[in-house]
Amino acid sequence: MGHRSCATWLLPAALLLQPAWAEPGPEPAIDWQARVTLAHDQFVGLHAEPGAAATWLRRAELGARLAHGPWRLDLNTQRGSSGRWDLNEWRISWRSGREAPQGWAVAVGRFDPAFGLAPTSGTSARLAPEPSPVWDGLPALDDAEGAELLALSRWWPAEQGLWSLQASGLHRDGRAPQWQLRLTRGDDTWLAGFSWAHQGDVADDGRLRSRVGVRGTAEHPRGRRLTLAPRGDVTHAQAWGLDLTVLRAPWLASLELVGRQVHGPEAHHAQGVVALLAWSPRGGLRRIDAVQGRLRAPPSVRGDAAATTWFIRSSWLDVSPGGRLQETLGGVEWRWSADVRLQLAMAMALAHARAHDAPRGQSGRSWVIRSEWWR
Repeated sequence: MGHRSCATWLLPAALLLQPAWAEPGPEPAIDWQARVTLAHDQFVGLHAEPGAAATWLRRAELGARLAHGPWRLDLNTQRGSSGRWDLNEWRISWRSGREAPQGWAVAVGRFDPAFGLAPTSGTSARLAPEPSPVWDGLPALDDAEGAELLALSRWWPAEQGLWSLQASGLHRDGRAPQWQLRLTRGDDTWLAGFSWAHQGDVADDGRLRSRVGVRGTAEHPRGRRLTLAPRGDVTHAQAWGLDLTVLRAPWLASLELVGRQVHGPEAHHAQGVVALLAWSPRGGLRRIDAVQGRLRAPPSVRGDAAATTWFIRSSWLDVSPGGRLQETLGGVEWRWSADVRLQLAMAMALAHARAHDAPRGQSGRSWVIRSEWWR
């Protein structure tokens, strides 16, 4: 079933099956958002030899949200380092009850489907400046056109935690549909989740390449990416993920286990682990959104002393047959106000012998700086 047939079926169903207990909404409200992210990377070794540095506009975004009763329209346009403005996200959604502890919602549009703790194209929920290189082993799990169903319930025991089930049917560039599922349980102090995806047509042709956590390698002519698996004849793929997050201020810890099996004559398997530990003595920790089953940006710190969060992240990715890499990253995020934050991180990466374009044991070092303003 393609994304058009999903949308044709889900929206009328939402209108016909709206429960009587759905809350009436307030008057229509419009919320505007803007975000500008500047980046500077320095890298050497595995990433570029001799060393190199890159400074560029990482991202500029303009967004709007129109809410009326149970209905909501989200629009987001984005300008990246390519210099083009693109419609990054649009979503029309309906929810059976805005504050109900149980219920369901449907959405159609182009958006980040649910897989793992943070959206692949988002930055507000991520402490480190760039995603873990583990996610380079699971490509094409980000935004696509499609339809989504979200179901919520407080099952037994009723007073402990919220169950959330999200299912997405996606369509990408004329390829076969992609199906994704995420099941979570938790509250504002802990979250456990399971993610699964089936890709009916592998958009990357089986090739896996990694920037090893340094986006600047794509912005500088001497920068290079590590090829973990060569291009090959592949047909379809499945991906899975398990995650656990515990928040006990001033500490936050999370662990993600992910894997992807690519089928076809050039089949390969990728699996990885991402562990994160963060400490924020004055607030600024990410918060758990048990409804969406994700981490979210921390509450505003306007008018308070600057909130500083120290973090360390360790990543391990193995592609068989293919390459293997490890990355350890430590850094700090400084939230100067509710509108401005600065991220600084230093990383060490190591590529093992089976990587296609890296000598045995070659290592890389990088400094990554991000400054961000948003309203």
